[in-house]
Amino acid sequence: MRAAAARLRWSGSGNGVCVPCLIPRLDGVTYADQWTAALGTGVQPELVTVTSFNEWHEGSMIEPPAVGADDGRGDAYADFGKLPPDGYLTLTRQWIEKFLAMTWPPVIRVRIQITTTSDWTTLHVISGGAWLRPELVSADPGLVNSNMENGDQLLLEQSLADAQAGKQVQMTWDVQFSGLDPAKKLVLEIDRGDIGFTQVTVFNYLGDTPVAVKAFRWGGVTSDRNPFNAEIPANSLLNPAP
Repeated sequence: MRAAAARLRWSGSGNGVCVPCLIPRLDGVTYADQWTAALGTGVQPELVTVTSFNEWHEGSMIEPPAVGADDGRGDAYADFGKLPPDGYLTLTRQWIEKFLAMTWPPVIRVRIQITTTSDWTTLHVISGGAWLRPELVSADPGLVNSNMENGDQLLLEQSLADAQAGKQVQMTWDVQFSGLDPAKKLVLEIDRGDIGFTQVTVFNYLGDTPVAVKAFRWGGVTSDRNPFNAEIPANSLLNPAP
């Protein structure tokens, strides 16, 4: 997904809600907690969606209730506790204003290329930053997988038969990094199968074209999995390449 989106959803105390799934509203505290989480990632979301307005069957409605009125099924509409009927609309307006007034840390575009003769390779961030908005630039045809897995690691996978035959495959991604500290290092972990090698090339992409700043080749085999930590000075990604 190119756009970073934050989603708000909770279950209230309305009719039709499975009691074991109930999350109390706490007079608006639950709603505030989810807005805080959505805006507290350190990365600017391109949009925030509130996935309920009149979802009475879920009990997650935020539209003003007609407190005490019959809902047509013999039950009366409940109130919002200490909040007035339009309390959630007021809270929503306040959070939108806060969202629009916030400032956000910069994000840095980086290109990552993975080349391998192994049957599988994964790459994820250990420390020094966080990546988001991954965009697949290219991938060789015939791959089993070339995707962002579980939202936090790149996965490149070819068939075992192709790996055993020594076939080399490649995929390239553009990602946005946040939280890079120029005085520290970005640490990535390369993990791969027991066959062949994997090379990860990291490109500075602050200019019009990407410039390779570091390449890591990993072909070792350990007793269990085969991880290898790749360390890149964050400063080499934060300043335009010469």
